[in-house]
Amino acid sequence: MKRVGIAHAICVVLAAALCVCLPACGKGQPAQDNPVKQSDLVSMPAESDDLVGRDCREVMDLLTKAGFTNVVAEPHEDLMVGLFHNDGEVEKVTVNGTTEFTTESSYPHDQKIVITYHSYQVDIEQPGQ
Repeated sequence: MKRVGIAHAICVVLAAALCVCLPACGKGQPAQDNPVKQSDLVSMPAESDDLVGRDCREVMDLLTKAGFTNVVAEPHEDLMVGLFHNDGEVEKVTVNGTTEFTTESSYPHDQKIVITYHSYQVDIEQPGQ
């Protein structure tokens, strides 16, 4: 009878130790407490102010080499003579609706990034002109 009592006591102690150690090693915690995996995020390779004024192709290469996969360029078509800005010069970079970010900012790799650049106006000829 004593053997059963000792075995029972050992099982209770082991179960209690398991209950104490399990949360400490991260098991059994709800999924909402787990942060987003670091590999899912890409850090910005430059600050927003550092990208303005650079060549659009250069900025696009910089962002894609950093790991972003959804980078698009949109012409502003605001140049007539090109005295103040060059064709292809970045006006702004927009990420997640904002034009302000730092090198400490991180976004999902497939986050849409829009590079708006200065360009000449494109005259589309209408038929019959």
